[in-house]
Amino acid sequence: MQRCSYTATQDWPVHSPCSPPSLLPSDSPLEEGALVVNDPGVDFFRRTLLVTCLVLVSLSPVYGEYPLIEELNRSDLLFAQLQEDIQRSRQASQRGSDRPPLFLFRYNLQPDDSFFRLSSRTTLPQSTLATINRLRSADLPTDIDAILIPNQPGVFVPLQPHTDLEYMLSARLSPEDVEEQQNPFLTENDPFLPPQDPDRNGVAEGSGDPRDHYQLVTITVRNESLRFAFFPGTDFSADERRAFLGVLFRSPVEFTRMSSAFGARIHPFTNRPSYHTGVDLVAPEGTPVRAAREGSVAAAGWDPVYGYYVIIEHDEIFTSFYGHLRSIHSELNANVTSGMIIGEVGNTGLSTGPHLHFEIRVRGTARDPVQFLHGFR
Repeated sequence: MQRCSYTATQDWPVHSPCSPPSLLPSDSPLEEGALVVNDPGVDFFRRTLLVTCLVLVSLSPVYGEYPLIEELNRSDLLFAQLQEDIQRSRQASQRGSDRPPLFLFRYNLQPDDSFFRLSSRTTLPQSTLATINRLRSADLPTDIDAILIPNQPGVFVPLQPHTDLEYMLSARLSPEDVEEQQNPFLTENDPFLPPQDPDRNGVAEGSGDPRDHYQLVTITVRNESLRFAFFPGTDFSADERRAFLGVLFRSPVEFTRMSSAFGARIHPFTNRPSYHTGVDLVAPEGTPVRAAREGSVAAAGWDPVYGYYVIIEHDEIFTSFYGHLRSIHSELNANVTSGMIIGEVGNTGLSTGPHLHFEIRVRGTARDPVQFLHGFR
């Protein structure tokens, strides 16, 4: 299994209990005693452990190596510190006071670990663990053996999104935010960045909610330095959660089988290699076709290839396409709800038999619908 190494750099303000002392602010919890216990012996032991960790990191060739939580229980002192910080952060959110500084830990995955177990054991929302580790779904990737664990809940939005979920998350930032916050000085030779003025961080456009304030952080995830906008105290929206769990869309039709999957195939009419931009779902002619998600009808009509079709816009990111219909039961610009009948399965256009050609497009680019439909995997 490939080693998944996590290191970090700083913008404003990212700390680790094992960060080099020169990078800790003067009001660091380490200097004030972040570990507060009644037993002086335990307190001394914890402080000694953290000081030892600082020394080891200063000798490490990889700056910013996050302290390792070995076990997800309170017998592990760093895990105990993590839980104390998470509790302090939640209390601060309730009181409207300042949260503790953002610290990051790492944890080596065990054979019996699952994403949901990790979320439960760390008491962090699924959104926090998913976004900081750039997970596409609740299925942990097989090519990583460690994850990052922050000391407070929130959502990490990458300034350079790559996955469909990350593009959804990036809607929290305006294009101007992303362009302004790109760091022209971040290179492979800059393992650490100087702290930025907190005024250079931001507030999500059009919102006065203090939870929408974000904090810029630079984190190395899987050997890649990435810039994130961290929204402390926030969680997935309903659509973001459905996308992460793979239930953003419902099946558009009750079908008997999938006759053609997404991707490369031999075209059934030209007999040449082609690329199928959707899935073909076989069902008897006249079977109701339903909107896979709420939205508005952006187009409906006739096409020589797809026959009668309907296109639904769900938001600024997603659209769905329904082709080879026998009839259309929706009108242009009509609002539809998830599950509403919009047509019937047909055999119109260039079709090999009664079926529904179904597509999901993300910002205009076709994606495999299977990854968005529960039960298709």
